Amino acid sequence: MQLLRFGWMACVCAVLTVVWAGCVVNGEVKGGAIYQTLCVLIEKDVRQEHAVTVDMFRRHLLKLRHGFDVRVLETEGDVRLDAAGVVYLRIMIGDDHEEESFELKQEGNRVTLHTSDRRGVMYGLGHVLRQVRLADIGFYFTDRLEGLRKPTFALRGANGGLKQAMDHRAAVTTGARKYEKSEQVFNYETLLFAGANQKLHGWGSYVPVDFSRFDAKTGKGVNVSVGALAEKYGVDYVAFNSINGIGKWHMKEEWKATDHGRLHGGNACPSIPEAREMIIRTREEFVKRVGKLDAIGFAPSDVAGCECDKCYPWVKTYWGLIKDLGEMVKRYHPETKVLITNQEFDREENAWLFEKISEGEHSWLDGYVYAPTSSENSTYGYNVKNDIYPMDVSGDVNRAFLAAKVKQINGGDGEKLEVWEMPDISHWKRSQYGLEVMDPLLAEVHPRRTFNARPARYEQIFAASFPYVRGMLGYSEGMYDDFNRQFLLRKLWDPKRRARDLARDYYGYYCGDAAGEILSEAVFVGEANYAVSMEDAKEGFEMFYALVKQAEAVMPVYYREGNWRFAMLAKRAAIDLYLLRQWEMQKAVYAEAITLLRHGLESDLGTAMKAAAGVLDAVNESEEMQRLRAEMKRYDDQTDAGNAIRAIAIMDIERRDGVGVTWLRNKIEKTMAAGDDETKRKMIDGVVNYDVVGEGEFYDDCGKLGMQPNFVAGSGEMYYGTGKWGAETRPSQRSYVYAFEKQKGLRFKYAGLDHDAKYEVKLTCSKPSGVSFALGSENHFVVKADGKVVGEVQPREEIVGTYVFELPREAIKDGKLELLFEKAVENGKSVTVSEVWVLKRD
Repeated sequence: MQLLRFGWMACVCAVLTVVWAGCVVNGEVKGGAIYQTLCVLIEKDVRQEHAVTVDMFRRHLLKLRHGFDVRVLETEGDVRLDAAGVVYLRIMIGDDHEEESFELKQEGNRVTLHTSDRRGVMYGLGHVLRQVRLADIGFYFTDRLEGLRKPTFALRGANGGLKQAMDHRAAVTTGARKYEKSEQVFNYETLLFAGANQKLHGWGSYVPVDFSRFDAKTGKGVNVSVGALAEKYGVDYVAFNSINGIGKWHMKEEWKATDHGRLHGGNACPSIPEAREMIIRTREEFVKRVGKLDAIGFAPSDVAGCECDKCYPWVKTYWGLIKDLGEMVKRYHPETKVLITNQEFDREENAWLFEKISEGEHSWLDGYVYAPTSSENSTYGYNVKNDIYPMDVSGDVNRAFLAAKVKQINGGDGEKLEVWEMPDISHWKRSQYGLEVMDPLLAEVHPRRTFNARPARYEQIFAASFPYVRGMLGYSEGMYDDFNRQFLLRKLWDPKRRARDLARDYYGYYCGDAAGEILSEAVFVGEANYAVSMEDAKEGFEMFYALVKQAEAVMPVYYREGNWRFAMLAKRAAIDLYLLRQWEMQKAVYAEAITLLRHGLESDLGTAMKAAAGVLDAVNESEEMQRLRAEMKRYDDQTDAGNAIRAIAIMDIERRDGVGVTWLRNKIEKTMAAGDDETKRKMIDGVVNYDVVGEGEFYDDCGKLGMQPNFVAGSGEMYYGTGKWGAETRPSQRSYVYAFEKQKGLRFKYAGLDHDAKYEVKLTCSKPSGVSFALGSENHFVVKADGKVVGEVQPREEIVGTYVFELPREAIKDGKLELLFEKAVENGKSVTVSEVWVLKRD
């Protein structure tokens, strides 16, 4: 072994001279001795090379102190190693360790970090940092600092942009404070310490080039700051962008890509020569001037694409454009990896693309990225699902599609392309790995971009991908998913570590070991609650909240102060328990009011309506609910102060109606104002028997888990909580199933009809305004019964409409029926249906 260089010529000491409370077991601190000072010692001639990393370590260590004073000492010469309350951390640089690996040795208060490179120093210091726990009179290490550690996967990333802690529009709506630049950088550094070796720079449909202020001599107008940031920390810089995005400031009206969804105004049509020239020129100016560019990927969809006739088929237009861009990149940076992906391509497009990739060597192409919507079985609902490839989101997370494509492009002569995955760890619904079904109330309350730690599901998902990929770049859109980001990075470092162990480490570091043990259980309970309906969530929600409060009770004050990570989990627990209690109360009064109205139909309806209205008006927050709402506000203030994150769910939570109390109150008021008694009785009969059907009749509450028995799964997707409706709508009218783009339409199958009876189909639906998958859609569709058109629907208002069509006798003559709600070819993009009745006609 070559002699390691080491010296005591430089010492940076973070002196922690404060009184802390700690974790004491039988009179002794768990993990060993208590220290007040940590002194980092590094050889003088390599100190400058590692100054950024050592300073980063010092700042993050001191951040744990929650505002106590800190003294920093820098000395020259020999350093005594026997000062009381001091632990000495030596950094020894040699050349006998693998890249990015490190080894720790501890003897009493002396810890030695052996490594061979800059990243090894960073990951070694990150490991030390994660072992630090606070105590009454200082700090201690929860485990001995021993052993050799090295990453399993070569590519490890878990970040999107730096500029947001939460969704920008939600931040404005909630009044969240400004997310400062210093916080952005500090939070990115936590990912580096957790094992990240990439800085992902997502451009979207803009480019970091502005020709309105461009100077070819100085490079002004070209933003290369993100690459410079990656270079500062010694990690790889990966750019990933829309292949035809040029930014709105470069756009001419006649250049705009055809985008039926109207989501992106910065994409240009590459079939227009001048627009194509601008697409290439913007990227060329960036590539020429960026000092560091390890990889660049070009997305064909999601934030890219053109749907005009000249660009059809888009997959071929994409291939020609990425080839030109890839060759351009190689001229300036021969070592930069050019990455291709297949987002939103259907089976025919994928067949063409992967055949093109596999048919020969492409000097400009280095890797394939398996990204959101890459699979033909994506839960986004863009494509008709391919039964050849089992569902990616099935219970065992079968990776048949990814496995097949990896074999196709890299089979035979060995590996031709690197395979990366870019998993979406930011969205918990309508996303790559989102919940397929959820309770409508929870879907409405919590937006896609909100805290939802998912350790059990992500452990399953990541493990299924690991055999096929070189690494992962987790896609994130904020700091609310910090748990998911760090969880992914630790899994990439050591896939053998189990999810509960990683959760225990995360919450142990940020909340202390005693609280961390409890919270590592709570986070799994909280995750499981969202896989069931409100009817089945009672025990889970109560347990989730109880565990969080138990952890808070044992958490020392210095861990509680400013702890936005704990507050995010606690806020979610309080919100969910509040919703449960609100739902239980509303359900009880709704049932009581319906009972009164039923009795009124047989006796004094006027008195019954007044009594029912009085019952509904008596719905108020209980003392428990008021306390929970105050807790939400306290935790919300804590997450805002700690990291500029607020929960939009809190803003109108007291007005949420997951049962239909508001709808029922509105119906009673309208009935009271109606004309004769017979009309009133008919109206109330329709209310109390709204979803009641007789023998040989059927009702589907389409958007609610377990309440759509006749819906053909796979013909559409489940409601995920978006849309605009009036407060008087019934919850069953607000939720829906939907078919999107290449899905033909929604199918329902029935058996057991009375073949001697006449039937009609009744449905409720609305114009899906505000629903991102259906922007630009009129929800225009035809109703087919056993293939025969029986009606046409085209809602014009945002309110829910009711539509009734007679069914032909021949459609039910065998006692069976198949309904298809099929898009109108001319302008239909989406079909949404909320409720479906198949009823006998009078």
